[in-house]
Parts: sequence; structure tokens; C-alpha cells
Amino acid sequence: LDEHAELLGLLEPRHMSGDESVTARDRLHGVWLIVEAEWQSEEMKDFLRKLDTLYRVYFLKKTTHGEGDGRGHGPRERIATSNSRIVDSEAPEGLWRNCYSKAWLDKQRPHFVKDLNVREEQYDFSL
Repeated sequence: LDEHAELLGLLEPRHMSGDESVTARDRLHGVWLIVEAEWQSEEMKDFLRKLDTLYRVYFLKKTTHGEGDGRGHGPRERIATSNSRIVDSEAPEGLWRNCYSKAWLDKQRPHFVKDLNVREEQYDFSL
């Protein structure tokens, strides 16, 4: 994942999608619905969800092979639905154009988009 260090270094928690539980039982079992960040392109969302999956696999391998200490909760199971809530969270500056949703960018004022310092190149989300 070293090739993605620059992109990931530009992201902060306030830029990311969130999640929410529907029921107390879901919360207890670590199941959460994804709350979409409106600024993120579908490519970006797909990439971040793949990273979530890789982390869950890594965590499971680590704990089933006795490498973990068994303390704390495992990673959340985050589920995307067709009717996920979408929020206009703060967008990070300096990302590649295909990281941002075109529809979201089109709604923004020109000076705001200019201040984002969007890189015109396309980001390679390959894992």
C-alpha cells in the first residue's frame, strides 16, 4: 500500500464517510451503515471500502493466528446501501480530479474549486 501513502496522507477523519447503527443490536455486534461523504467520487468510495475489507482480513488473520492480544473490538463491519445517507462533509485539498465527485464539484462555486487545488491527473486506485 506504499504507493497510496501520499493520497492517504492527505485525508483526515473529518474528510471521510461516517457510519451509523440502525439498532442497538447492530451497534453491539459492530454492524454499521455507511454515511456517504458527498465530495467523494464512486472510484474513491470503492477504493476506501476495499481498504476497509483488507483491514478486516488482516485483523482476522492476526487474531486467528495468535498474533493479537485479544483486547478491544475488531474493525466495524460497514455496509453500503442503495439509500445511504449522504452528508456534505469537508473535502480535502490537493487530491486528484477523479477523487472528487464530478456532480459535487459542478455544484461548487468556481473560487471554492480553485482553492481545492485539484490535481488534473487521474489517480490510479489499483491495489
